[in-house]
Amino acid sequence: MNISECCSRAVERGATADAVLAMIAGYDLEIVDCGLEQATEAARLREPTRAAGASLGDGMCLALAKLRGGTIYTADRRMGALDGKLGIAIRLIR
Repeated sequence: MNISECCSRAVERGATADAVLAMIAGYDLEIVDCGLEQATEAARLREPTRAAGASLGDGMCLALAKLRGGTIYTADRRMGALDGKLGIAIRLIR
């Protein structure tokens, strides 16, 4: 989950970033700070994900999943098309 993107989208729709953060706090989520390793991995993934229209936030999500061996759950069909192509499991939720 990219908190910057979530907050930005909410602000575009008239909410506040603080309201989004309060809502997120109600879930059992681990918030992971971005470090050099994740940022560098996202940069490596940029070229192979560009054709799918992956954003910088998508790249950061992909990088974190790759580094931790995690699975991405998304409703974004563009991201779903990358399943298995990067060594990252991506599951569509709808």
